Amino acid sequence: MSNIKYHFYRFMCNITIGKIKRFFQYKKNMSKTNIVYNRGENNKFIVLDSQDNELHNYQYIKNLSVKFNGNNNLVILYENINLTKSLNIVCSSNNILKIGRTNNPVNITLTDLCENCKLIIGNDLTSYGVHIPLHDSKGMEVNIGNSCLFAGQTEIRAYDGHSIIDNCGNILNSPENITIGNHCWIGVGSMILKGSIIPDNSVLGAKSLYTKRTNPNDLQSGIFVGVPAKRVRKDINWDIRNFDTLSQIMPVNK
Repeated sequence: MSNIKYHFYRFMCNITIGKIKRFFQYKKNMSKTNIVYNRGENNKFIVLDSQDNELHNYQYIKNLSVKFNGNNNLVILYENINLTKSLNIVCSSNNILKIGRTNNPVNITLTDLCENCKLIIGNDLTSYGVHIPLHDSKGMEVNIGNSCLFAGQTEIRAYDGHSIIDNCGNILNSPENITIGNHCWIGVGSMILKGSIIPDNSVLGAKSLYTKRTNPNDLQSGIFVGVPAKRVRKDINWDIRNFDTLSQIMPVNK
């Protein structure tokens, strides 16, 4: 066999072997399921494509596990979600969890979801590490708008974890829902507590503590910093592009 024929033969073999490997890897992924177990009834795990069509034969989503311990749960994700670390979703009963369409890195840590809890996250999420515990009180809701950015080591807590009681035996610190508006930038190490409402286009500074008392009455965007956080500037917006990129096309206020 001439050298040309030999190399052509090797080339064709490598192509064929590569196709076979990819085929079996695809079949292996298709045979996997992200549902670790389903111990209840009427539980739904829905995977959508980029056009919001439900995929009945979706490919296995890396770094994702879903567990149903109860009934009537709904989990909705998109097929191209980029989970940079393991996301373990553990539902009890009557939970709703949806993460919108995004091509950005997603790093979310969840505790087991208590009964009737909801977590709704809009499209174009970027998360480098946000912890959202929803395991300790029933009926809590966390709503996060579109195009939000979470830096690492951030936390969203709709409850205090332990009860505070006055001298008359009344519980003082009930859980409260949290709403984070569209296009919010949550700085590294920040914490958002129960009852918080963060306006659209707002920025929460690094290691700040946003509380219900921080909520602005006018719901105007702003920069919020401190412990507890206070609004230090109104009517702002922000852009995910860095200074060097943006300063080429926009004026700089010095």
